[in-house]
This record gives sequence, structure tokens and C-alpha cells, in this order.
Amino acid sequence: MNKNSFWIGLLVGILGMLGGGIIFWLIGLLLTVITGWDPFFQLWQLYWLSLIVPIILIRHFFMKKKFELTGRGIITLVFVLIIGYFIYVRIKAGTI
Repeated sequence: MNKNSFWIGLLVGILGMLGGGIIFWLIGLLLTVITGWDPFFQLWQLYWLSLIVPIILIRHFFMKKKFELTGRGIITLVFVLIIGYFIYVRIKAGTI
């Protein structure tokens, strides 16, 4: 992918987050099958673990490829997801 676009960055960030969530879910499933030990990843843990992939992609697009707009798209996505998570937690707790 050789396009430097904000929208491509958003798409790459979303796909990276979904891919990361699936990878960590499969790791938990594999641990359960192999060892019999259930790591029981909760939904909020999978959410935070799945943000690892877009954060790594930010570095890749800024440092290696020098695609500033794509990196900004990924940063925007990660920022919105983090703020959205904290708003969701506050609403769920009844403090907003």
C-alpha cells in the first residue's frame, strides 16, 4: 500500500485493531486448549490488547514509510477509541 491518505490510515487502524483482537482471542483459546488453563480474557482486556497493533502501525507509517497522513489517521482512530472507552465506562458507572 503506497498511498498516503488520512482515510487509508483510518482503515488500516480499524483492520489492525480487529486483527489484533482476533489474534489475542486465538491466543487465549490456544492456551485453554493446550494447557487446560482458562485465561478468561474479559472484553475490556481484549479491547486494550487489540490497540497494540495500531500503535505499532503508527510507528511503521511515521518512521519507516514517512507517510504522515496515514499515521495521523491511525493516531486519530486510537485517540477516539481511547476517549470513547473512558466515556463508555463513565456512562456505565452512572457518573455522567
